[in-house]
Amino acid sequence: MAGPGGIFAEGALGKLREGGTYSLRTTTGEVWSGRVGFIMPRGFCLTVESLNDAMAWFTIEGAGGTYEPQLWFSTYGLPQARVTQLETRWAEQMKKILTQ
Repeated sequence: MAGPGGIFAEGALGKLREGGTYSLRTTTGEVWSGRVGFIMPRGFCLTVESLNDAMAWFTIEGAGGTYEPQLWFSTYGLPQARVTQLETRWAEQMKKILTQ
């Protein structure tokens, strides 16, 4: 999910440092910037300044050959219309990513 053509237009894992800042273009054309909250073997969490410092969480859950990638946002103070747009855009994008 963090490789080229996944969530970001270019590979992200080499650019993310826990506690550091980042700026990357998503595969939906947005530029996200903010701080890296944490990185773990199966996921990471970022703040997204352009979304009122929302937290974007990327994880892969599961075991035994059955895995489920997840992307979710914790937003604060965004208008509901923007939250709905974000949800719709990323649900569509995740379908594309997972069927590549």
